[in-house]
Parts: sequence; structure tokens; C-alpha cells
Amino acid sequence: MMKSEIVEIWHGKVTAEDAHYQAYWRVLDEAEQTQAGKFKNVLLHKRYVEIHGRLRNLLAQRLNQPPEKIRIKKAEHGKPYLADHPELVFNLSHSAHRLMIAIGWNCQLGVDIETSKQRINLSGLVDKCFAEEEIVYWTKQPETKKNEEFYRF
Repeated sequence: MMKSEIVEIWHGKVTAEDAHYQAYWRVLDEAEQTQAGKFKNVLLHKRYVEIHGRLRNLLAQRLNQPPEKIRIKKAEHGKPYLADHPELVFNLSHSAHRLMIAIGWNCQLGVDIETSKQRINLSGLVDKCFAEEEIVYWTKQPETKKNEEFYRF
């Protein structure tokens, strides 16, 4: 199997442990460190550092280079990409203490992870985010199932 046919997905918990913080912090670039510094909440700050440090370590393994040397840029709508290796694509998502990262070669990919919680305006999100056939299906669900079905999609 060629590597262009493989998409790898990692998921797990974000621990935000002090023991690993410095190692993750050291591999972040200046823009990521600046962004991390904007978090006033210590837990959110540590989660950001860990998530981006773990991403860099995974990318570094695929590229066989130091994680701090990887140049991550953002496209017009904020989707991250590798400036020096556009053939290696990735996406990450996190919600509360959960994390998901996908990495592939020469493809388009995206991942999303959400903590399931009750929401006030589900129908507005459904209209904004779902395809027409998904909207039709979702609106036919009983009220007791709509939250569960929203997150399933």
C-alpha cells in the first residue's frame, strides 16, 4: 500500500500535565506561543500547548525532522497546512479534554470531535452545518433523539 492511500487518525485525552508542558512548549513556533499566551485560563493554556505540541510531534515523525522546524501556516479560511510539505495534510479537532488528529498524504481531509451537551439552538446549527438530506432526516426525529442525532452527524 502506498502512503498516499493511508490516513492515520489519533484520538485520546488531553491531560494538560505539568510534567510534559515544557517539552510541548519548546516545539511550538512563535505564533503558537503567542496564541497560547492569550489564554488567561491556565487549563485552556496548557491544553492548547499540549494539543499543538502533540500535533507537531506526529508531523515530525512523518517528515523525519525536528518538530520545532515544521512551518505550519493557515489558509485563507484558517485551515492549517505545511508550508514546506503541502503533500502531507492534517487536521485536528478538540473539545474539552478530548483530541483527534488526522494525517494523510495528497488528499483532503478533516476531522471533528465534540463533547455531547445540550444546546439551546440546535435547529440553527443544523441549518448552518448540515446537508439538505441530513436536515430532512434530523427534523423528522422525536425531540428526545435530536441532540443525540445532531452529535452523531
